[in-house]
Amino acid sequence: MLQQFSCFLIGSDTLLMECGKLLIDRGHSIRGVLTDNPRVEAWALSHGLNVESSLKDPQGILSHEAYDYLFSITHLRMISAEALRTPQRLAINFHDGPLPRYAGLNAPAWALMNRETQYGITWHKMTVRADEGDILEQVLFDIATDETSLSLNTRCFAAALESFGNLIQRLASGQSQPQSQDSTQRSYFARDQKPALLGTLNFHQTDAQALEALVRALDFGPYFNPLATAKWVIDGDVLWVTAARARLSSQNDPVFQPGEVLEVSKDAITVQTVEGALEIHGLIRLSGEAVSPQEVAAERGLEPGVVLPPLDPEARDRLEHRTPEIARAERFWLPRLERFNSLDCPYLSPVGDLQKSWTEVRIELPSNWTPRGDHGEVLLSGLIAWLARICRREELIVPIRGLGPTPPALECAFSDYALLEVRLDPEETLEDLAGRLGQEVQALKATESWLTDVIRRSPALAHREEFRDQSWAEVEIVVTDRIEAQVPLKPHVALSLQIERSGGAVRLVSQDARVDPADCIAMSKQIKSAFESFSGGSTIGRADLLGPALRQQVLEDWNRTMQPATGPSTVDKAFEDQVSRTPNRAAVHFEGSALSYAELDQQANGLAHRLVRSGVRPGDRIGIYVERSLDLPVAVLAVLKVGAAYVPLDPSYPRDRIAFMIENSGLRTMLTHREQIHTLPATSGIEVIRIDQDRTSIKAPPEQTADPTHLCYVIYTSGSTGQPKGVMVEHRNVINFFQGMDETIIRSDADHPGVWFAVTSLSFDISVLELLWTLARGFEVVVYLDRKPGQSTHAQHAPESARHIDFGLFYWGND
Repeated sequence: MLQQFSCFLIGSDTLLMECGKLLIDRGHSIRGVLTDNPRVEAWALSHGLNVESSLKDPQGILSHEAYDYLFSITHLRMISAEALRTPQRLAINFHDGPLPRYAGLNAPAWALMNRETQYGITWHKMTVRADEGDILEQVLFDIATDETSLSLNTRCFAAALESFGNLIQRLASGQSQPQSQDSTQRSYFARDQKPALLGTLNFHQTDAQALEALVRALDFGPYFNPLATAKWVIDGDVLWVTAARARLSSQNDPVFQPGEVLEVSKDAITVQTVEGALEIHGLIRLSGEAVSPQEVAAERGLEPGVVLPPLDPEARDRLEHRTPEIARAERFWLPRLERFNSLDCPYLSPVGDLQKSWTEVRIELPSNWTPRGDHGEVLLSGLIAWLARICRREELIVPIRGLGPTPPALECAFSDYALLEVRLDPEETLEDLAGRLGQEVQALKATESWLTDVIRRSPALAHREEFRDQSWAEVEIVVTDRIEAQVPLKPHVALSLQIERSGGAVRLVSQDARVDPADCIAMSKQIKSAFESFSGGSTIGRADLLGPALRQQVLEDWNRTMQPATGPSTVDKAFEDQVSRTPNRAAVHFEGSALSYAELDQQANGLAHRLVRSGVRPGDRIGIYVERSLDLPVAVLAVLKVGAAYVPLDPSYPRDRIAFMIENSGLRTMLTHREQIHTLPATSGIEVIRIDQDRTSIKAPPEQTADPTHLCYVIYTSGSTGQPKGVMVEHRNVINFFQGMDETIIRSDADHPGVWFAVTSLSFDISVLELLWTLARGFEVVVYLDRKPGQSTHAQHAPESARHIDFGLFYWGND
């Protein structure tokens, strides 16, 4: 007889969700799910399950109530003895390998490297020691000859799910028969264990079949690879190997040396190993770009008969000795790489054709530069403070060369950069920062460098463009023994800040294609000014980055832009002046219909008089809930003609947001189309005028009007940081904007400037340029509406309950 049981699940991957579904389908009770994976959390919540997203204290969570089983499924951390005692029956773990022979982590990859012919998965009791508990369910299967870690893990997933059904059947029926493990057969693969030579193909000590197995074992497909990539180190460079095939030797084959190139074709480079030959097919550069074997052969001078040199035995031993430290360091660097954001230096121009010309500027430190503490660390702190200020960051991660230990071997496979992470307090002094930064520097000096292939192995990093094109370190700091020495600069570096380890000197080096030489000099003056401020006791946030001369230029000279006001002082009068100049010219077009300047003015006047009849006075606020059409500029101009301010209410916005803006803005009246009235939120005390029915026939402008200090419009922000906020803009602000645009947009023919395509929602400031400046300057404006083919002007906005929110293609943020 089957008995339903209760359980908790802990883990972070798809297998947990699939096993959870099986438990639910069979009527068992899942008391909660412990996971740090948002996808698993979302699944659990969708099934009404309790979720705990913090895994710091499983015991505290699991001890709250009695339950039968704890299932650990794809949970790679050890669970305390106290937590393991919380289930009343058993704590059970899924292991992706056949115990006892493949205990530990990344077992499928190790089995492939060991050229196993059979593999499997295991469900076992959990103990305080990893993977040692009695076996409850085990499935074994044959390994295919072309198996990769990706395909083997996929088969493990299928076997795990099928066997989990059998497991819970036995648990529910009381027929589970645990079997103890044979400890003499146990092998364990630790978290810090990596393949020999970090996955480097070693033709001189390894046979072809083992190297092919290595390439397949390190193929994790699109998933995270915790071990290494298969790599070919050649001429001080690294190529990642994604496909290879062993070719066995026969007794009649000639004798070749290990490392000797046997063949080169467009599909493969074949190299002799200690036994058999290896055909290398798939190759990728460090940039992530695939490269053909034929290209590699041409670049490296590879042809039959060339013998590749072996790795120096002492270097090989050093590498093997330090591999566990390298693995531990990778766990330190990987989260830092994931948190990294490129420094947005304002002096850098977009990437163009790379030049080989550089500008170097040595910075003279202040004569009173006598900081307390390590001078080198204080100087480094000053440069970081300057970087943080110009990049507007309080938290930053800086690529820095010259700090960490030298790699033991295969230097080309390691990054030159340490990643210095710091949070700045604007109110602290430079010495305060240096004191904190000193601890970070000492930690970096003691931490092994990271393998560059971690960027390819981590999907979170591989998909980021700055890592693919190496631009992530375009701004760097270099620590060197002597500033006079020439520091080799990398092609991707645009700006290099170089300091002496002793703290005695600093210089800037910039790539002329990315940084104007004059800007490099300006930056050097900024840094000198900042250090002068620091020497005077200034805090980081108050340090003077400009100096007297630059301060005069930026704050005084560049701001001498005063001009006498010319022309009309309000937007509606600017439009009416243009009407008098070009009454018969087409003003606005919309889907085959058009209005001339005179017709647009007359229709706006007719609607303006309707507003006056309703009691609208200068300074009132009028909501415009109008679909994009010829009526849109009519409505806007009518509101402005009576001295009121328009408040855009885009019909495509969510109803609750429209309701908030109506209430918050204090509207007196709203303009809309008859077909759209039913989509408006409920309002009280606000008159709704249907602009397609309620206009007057009066063609003359109304007597009341605005003055320059009256509001022109109120536009609401997106509300991304809370509730939307209304931004109030006066006529004089808009007229000043018009004059600025007159100087910015060159019109070859002022009498007939051309056609303007108006695409932006009225709810964004750029629409002021597209609709109002253009109509005050004689353009023909084409009003665009983004909608599905065959859809009528007003039909696309059905009642709220019957539609989803349909934002257009051209919404530009205004906050």
